[in-house]
Amino acid sequence: MVYKDDRDRVLRNIEVDGETGCWNWKKCTSVDGYGRVQWRGDNIGAHRLSWMLFNGKIKDGLCVCHVCDNRKCVNPEHLWLGTQTENIADMDAKGRRREYGRDSSPLAKLDRKTVLEIRKTWSPAKGRADEFSDRYGVSRTQIYRILSGASWPSEEV
Repeated sequence: MVYKDDRDRVLRNIEVDGETGCWNWKKCTSVDGYGRVQWRGDNIGAHRLSWMLFNGKIKDGLCVCHVCDNRKCVNPEHLWLGTQTENIADMDAKGRRREYGRDSSPLAKLDRKTVLEIRKTWSPAKGRADEFSDRYGVSRTQIYRILSGASWPSEEV
């Protein structure tokens, strides 16, 4: 049974993006960027909870997928139910699948090509590490680690 308080709990923990209409989850997220929440003794995806509270039951074996491709979004109007196969087909159709080699993790923000680009284009005269950090979505420390070879050693690139 869904209680009004459950829906209110979701609504208290979101920030609405006026441009996209996404309801961005403000609380805990998993390492892969999906909102997470404790609900009735289980740790579940915030998008799954939102689906259940606003749209109803999720049949066994179905994924809660995002129309908007925003992992933090819990807007029930941006969610749809599909099989894992359908979810992967949607990802492929939108060009969101990343290919992973032995040198990269599914959680990596950068790939080999980007690391080479950073090393080729960075110099103190061209910009500060802060600018590269913002451009590539990683910390300033990570930029310095890439430049020094502490991260992504030359033999891996």
